[in-house]
Amino acid sequence: MSTEDKLKDQLDKASWHALKPHFERGGLILVNEDLDLVKVGVSIAEDQVKEVQELLDKKLITKPLLDDIKTWADDKPFCFIIIQPYVLIQNRPN
Repeated sequence: MSTEDKLKDQLDKASWHALKPHFERGGLILVNEDLDLVKVGVSIAEDQVKEVQELLDKKLITKPLLDDIKTWADDKPFCFIIIQPYVLIQNRPN
């Protein structure tokens, strides 16, 4: 099974309340809503440094800021994938 297939199987949804502990430990990564969350996860999981660096440089993947989370309700749904030690989230349900 490919990394992409594994991550597709692991794609899930959770409320902000459930994800908040990952933010507090610094392990949350916010993925731009225009990107494919699974493909970003594959790039990180497979250490595709060039692709990940481009996403960072373009600010398409970032750590959420306090200003971001102030607008998120506890029950707001996010799509997420766990790529240890990170949890990648997307600000919209897929």
